[in-house]
Amino acid sequence: MKARIGHITRVFNKTRKGNSNKHYLAIWAEDGGSPIALLITEQELSNLRERADKNRNDLPLLEIPIPRRRSLFGRFFRNSRR
Repeated sequence: MKARIGHITRVFNKTRKGNSNKHYLAIWAEDGGSPIALLITEQELSNLRERADKNRNDLPLLEIPIPRRRSLFGRFFRNSRR
């Protein structure tokens, strides 16, 4: 399974001992341009969401890159320049 930055993936705890969780939530994030892996529980995710909801004014704006779309003409005749 391949992971992507910013996607939450449920992973099973392969070395479960005692009373530990059966699964975790795996998140790849970027810190200063370097990827970091995070394993958190569902309760920790809930706590993080509550904190973000309470402090919305402190959150930075989210930048979502918008892919360029080809025109209708360009989609039909994309290989005609050869």
